[in-house]
Amino acid sequence: MSSATERPAPSTLDWLNPLRALAFLGIVHTHLTELVAPRAWFTNPSSRWAQDVSHLDHLWPDASGTLLPSPVVFLGWLGDEMPGVFIVLSGLALAWSSAGAAVDPGAFYRRRLARLYPPFVALHLVVFLGASVLGLAHAPINAPATLLSMLGIRPSEGLFFYINPSWWFVWLMVQLYLVFPWLNAGLRRFGPRAFFAATCGFTLLCRGYALYAPETLPMEVYHALTGAFFGTRLVEFTLGMVAADWLRRRGSGGPTARQAFGLAVPLYGAGLACALTWTGAIVSNLLMSAGLTLFLFALWRRFIEPRARVARVVDWMGSVSYGAFLWHQLPMLLLATRLNDRPVAQFEALFVVAVLAFPGGWAVERGTEWARLRIDAWVRGGYGGAVSTLTSLVSLGVLGAQGLRPLDAPLVWWALTVAFGLLLWVEVRGRPGEHWAARGLRWTALVALLCRVFLFTPGYGKLLALALALVIAALALVFTRAFKGRKGRAFALSFALVATVAGASEWALGRYAPLESGDWGEAPALTPHPTRHYALKPAADVHLRYNAYDYHVRTNSLGLASPEIPDARPTHDTLRVLVLGDAFSMPEGVDTEQGYAARLEAALSSALAPRVVQVVNAGVTGYGPVEVRRTAAELLPRYTPDVVVMQTFIDDLGQVFAEAESRYARVGVGTAEPLVPYLPARRSQLGVRLDRARSAVLEHLTGRPSARRLGLSLLEYQTAGQNAYYSEERLESLRDAWRTVRDTTRAHGGELVVMFVPGAVAVSPPEALDYFPFGYDLTDTAEFDLDRPRRAQAETAVSLGLPFIDLTPALRAHTAQPVYFPDAWHWTVEGHVVAAAALGTWLETRFRR
Repeated sequence: MSSATERPAPSTLDWLNPLRALAFLGIVHTHLTELVAPRAWFTNPSSRWAQDVSHLDHLWPDASGTLLPSPVVFLGWLGDEMPGVFIVLSGLALAWSSAGAAVDPGAFYRRRLARLYPPFVALHLVVFLGASVLGLAHAPINAPATLLSMLGIRPSEGLFFYINPSWWFVWLMVQLYLVFPWLNAGLRRFGPRAFFAATCGFTLLCRGYALYAPETLPMEVYHALTGAFFGTRLVEFTLGMVAADWLRRRGSGGPTARQAFGLAVPLYGAGLACALTWTGAIVSNLLMSAGLTLFLFALWRRFIEPRARVARVVDWMGSVSYGAFLWHQLPMLLLATRLNDRPVAQFEALFVVAVLAFPGGWAVERGTEWARLRIDAWVRGGYGGAVSTLTSLVSLGVLGAQGLRPLDAPLVWWALTVAFGLLLWVEVRGRPGEHWAARGLRWTALVALLCRVFLFTPGYGKLLALALALVIAALALVFTRAFKGRKGRAFALSFALVATVAGASEWALGRYAPLESGDWGEAPALTPHPTRHYALKPAADVHLRYNAYDYHVRTNSLGLASPEIPDARPTHDTLRVLVLGDAFSMPEGVDTEQGYAARLEAALSSALAPRVVQVVNAGVTGYGPVEVRRTAAELLPRYTPDVVVMQTFIDDLGQVFAEAESRYARVGVGTAEPLVPYLPARRSQLGVRLDRARSAVLEHLTGRPSARRLGLSLLEYQTAGQNAYYSEERLESLRDAWRTVRDTTRAHGGELVVMFVPGAVAVSPPEALDYFPFGYDLTDTAEFDLDRPRRAQAETAVSLGLPFIDLTPALRAHTAQPVYFPDAWHWTVEGHVVAAAALGTWLETRFRR
């Protein structure tokens, strides 16, 4: 259509804010009803749906037992698509404001960022501060997911409803804002019909793909359709853009109330009908969003706009709807959970939150704007340099203290997050011309805080964060001068250069000289297990290389470090031995065939020939009394062994209360991977080397052994006097676990024997162990009792009537030393030779005919 045929367009669309208000009222109604009554189900299907099956039987909600009648709940269900109205109105408002002209992406993004992020980030801080002060459980602020949430980025399963479910909408808006300048150009170039047809086709393809190839998605199909990827909702946004173009060309404020209502009913009805089936969900959102938008427009024109006072209130409500949308759901969820057993009080509290939604939204938006202007004036008024320098020094001091002694209180992380935000604000809004040293200090603190608070896994990468920050800041200072003050380019190049060098170093160290870092080195050979926390991967041949270790873990189809062993014995007199234990039995550090269990089978087969001998090795690294008891309950009925060898270690009393959560966090099995692609400090080879270098320096300066050295020597189990590991409660728990294994063994016709493994410091001379704790006199019986673990376990075995094999004398007397790895707890091949010989002698004597 040529410009000669266009009518003058109105300068504003006075009904946009009222429609936002009405749409948000529908959202609040939906959220309220979802918390006290059955949830809506027919907007977007989830993977729990049966494909192409109608849900007419469940169209009307069963609200019996709730405080709301079924019609009210049903209205809440009908309003579940109200976010679609916001999508339509967003596209309409942005296209209208462009007035059909080209959009400058830079200016557009700056305006949208200034509108979208300040209240959103501020609410994150309020939520975390409130949760910390009130002692409420909350998502960790010091996590990559939190940084992504603050940026509005929620593309994955774990992020989509992170912290506050309704914040998914911000992520959708971020995506749509990013593509709007190009969408606007497409609308201008191709015209509304071709443009809408193309975007509609793209959306239908995206939704169809999500519905019919859900197994390829990185998330639940419901999240994909709702807005995790903008393509599934794009047509609703472009519908608003096309509507704005139509209104501009038509030169009016929109259709009449009658026209709007006449279109709304069939559109929404068709969308609702489509939403009842899997295939229909391809187009249901578009039809329902269009219908609801027209219905709210008709409601405004017919009933609200003629009433001037009501219209002004509704218009004001729409102007603060964004702030209201951001804050209202989280207190609703909290109150619903806390008052779950008091339905009347729960409904009253939720209703109060709903009433306060708009005043709260006004407070959020006005308060954020007031704070932004005050901080801006403060920073630009000359205080920014002093404040940023002080904040940088304090932040780096706290981060340095974390490197020496962890500061893990939630308020510490909250304060560090605020410090990061303040420094970033000074960087973006502060005046130029400051001294290079102050700028370098701020940049160092900024990068260090970014790494420690948001990017690196909590608990890891303390020194790595500071080291990377120093290098990046120094390079950025140099590059800023080279680029004549262009900080963006300087920082980008600095980050790219450091990331490339660090990444290459991580790869090279991990490939050619790996050290155990964060997760256990054995983690690649482990898998979650339903009863034993974790177990060896079945039918695996895993090559493990870390520290001084270079070995293969080979397992059978049951995940046992043994050849395939059928349940039935090959002969009636087959001697079957079941080994239960930890890393010494697995074995850790040497190939499976070099372990004492494999050697035992070969030795007994030779000594007792022609009798067949089978040794079933169920040892797994890190297993203690809890896992051993569960392994026995699982495998004894299957194999009915003649003898069960329960290999123990001096730390068994420290593991009698172990539970799955602590196991997963410590071992690295079943834990979620980071939610962003970043240098994983938990497994960083650079990080672990920096930590070891720090420990060596501190040892030299203080003359005291490091925590790592003391941890490897296990002195906590070998001290004299009062020792919590030998409390009556722990001893009784150990006794109970062993008693259970004994009784289970006897119930299946076998005999249980305990084989005790001593700690290396009780066997090896100081020169044989790299980690021997210098500065300690282990012969001082007033302070140390190296025989205490053996004595406690021997007394427990005797009290239960169990044979007890102590390997200490044999390991100490072995001529070929060392029997323990110099930098680890575990045996070398020689240690396994000793264990196989000692255990074989006992069994041979027991079963020789």
